[in-house]
Amino acid sequence: METNREKSPIVVGIDEGPESVVALRWAAQEAATTYSPLVLVHAFEWLPQTRLGRDDYYFPLRDEGLDKTAREQYEQNAKEMLADATAIVNESGSGLEVETKVVEGVPFETLEVEARNASLLVLGSHSRGLLGRMLLGSVSSAIASDPPCPVAVVRTHTRAVPVEATDMPVVAGFDGTPASRTALAFAADHAARHGSQLIVVHAFHPVDQRTAGSVSEQAGRRTAWLRENVQMIEKDHPGLHVTCTVTEHRPAQALVEWSVAARLIVVGTGGRRAYTGSVSQALLHHSWSPVVVIPEA
Repeated sequence: METNREKSPIVVGIDEGPESVVALRWAAQEAATTYSPLVLVHAFEWLPQTRLGRDDYYFPLRDEGLDKTAREQYEQNAKEMLADATAIVNESGSGLEVETKVVEGVPFETLEVEARNASLLVLGSHSRGLLGRMLLGSVSSAIASDPPCPVAVVRTHTRAVPVEATDMPVVAGFDGTPASRTALAFAADHAARHGSQLIVVHAFHPVDQRTAGSVSEQAGRRTAWLRENVQMIEKDHPGLHVTCTVTEHRPAQALVEWSVAARLIVVGTGGRRAYTGSVSQALLHHSWSPVVVIPEA
């Protein structure tokens, strides 16, 4: 078995607020089941050289003493925040390896850099707070549209799921693109690890042409195609219960509805078809379960 130090870490963005705690607990559970180390990261910004200017005429507003004090306070608060986060992880008694990082910089840029060598980046989501703004604003769009690694978004209202719970399925959106194939493999691994069933969802828009056949005939062909695509997953995960579902609903609507009962929703990004862009963004805002967005391989 690989040791923690040989595994790519799970990186968790830490900030104040309940959204960060919910995401941290979920990440710790994943780290325990994958034998991965955790890296807890907090990035802070401050304004050491604020200037008020117009054209080339500037009025320096910086106070060296105030700047130094402010920076030290930011850094101290960050260290205390990460110490509290580490204590939460240690409460589980799982013996996880935990590293903490305080970085002075833009949160999005910092997390993007830290995630480049990670197996998973985990972020909390809420309508309030720094990470809430990150995940529900322009930064979340950038992360979800071009993630540096698989990105898990855990919203504040996400219900806690015990490791031993097996009655909640893992749901993967699939449209045949490379990213959705990678998402399917990720979802299968997660489902097998947690003893859950895997539900593969494919959404399509029926073609209104005589040569295409009836809607039921089109759905039948899609179902057969979907079954062919999951055969390798079933071969790689013997014993995994896989269900294929074809729906005429919009992809985002179908997956949000599944999220009510799901342990996890997994989608890919980077392609040109259904489960990209707006779908992942809709899930970030409306999913009732954690969402993992997979980058195109």
